[in-house]
Amino acid sequence: MGIGVVLPLAMAIAFHFTLSGDAGAKAIDLAKAEYGDQYKYSPTAINWAGNHVSAKLTAYNDHEIKVVTVEWQQ
Repeated sequence: MGIGVVLPLAMAIAFHFTLSGDAGAKAIDLAKAEYGDQYKYSPTAINWAGNHVSAKLTAYNDHEIKVVTVEWQQ
C-alpha cells in the first residue's frame, strides 16, 4: 500500500475518534446547554491551544441548520 492510501486512511480514523470521542461528546453537551435540546448536534472541528479547546458543531432540526461554536478549558 502506498502513502497515498495510508495517509488519508490514518487521517480519517484520527478525525473519527477525535470528533466522536470524549472531546466531541463534551462539545455536544456544552452546545445542548447553550443552544437547547431542539437541535441535534454534529461536531465538525475541534481545536486545541494549550488548555483551551474550541469546537464547531453543526446544529440542525427539521426547520433550521446552523453552525455553533463552544469553548472550554481542559
